[in-house]
Amino acid sequence: MIIDFAGKLNPRELEVVELLSQGLNTKEIAEALFMQSGSVSVFIFNVKAKLDFEGSTLRLAVELCKWKVAKEGITQIVREWLDAQEQMTNKDA
Repeated sequence: MIIDFAGKLNPRELEVVELLSQGLNTKEIAEALFMQSGSVSVFIFNVKAKLDFEGSTLRLAVELCKWKVAKEGITQIVREWLDAQEQMTNKDA
């Protein structure tokens, strides 16, 4: 079963889980979205509640990836992942 994220989450929640699916941790998501890390944790908690999701945060990220693949296709997902990796490499340099 693939969870339909788009129909149930508001745009900010989608931003949080999108970054989560890119492998960012709570602190990195907070920095990217100019929020406190505690706020990110609340967003993740609320997302899980809205989706009636009882798994780990990592499992939530995996489900988002599966949803994106089903919705957009693997080619677009790989491009986005490579772009994100490049941005992270440039940030660290």
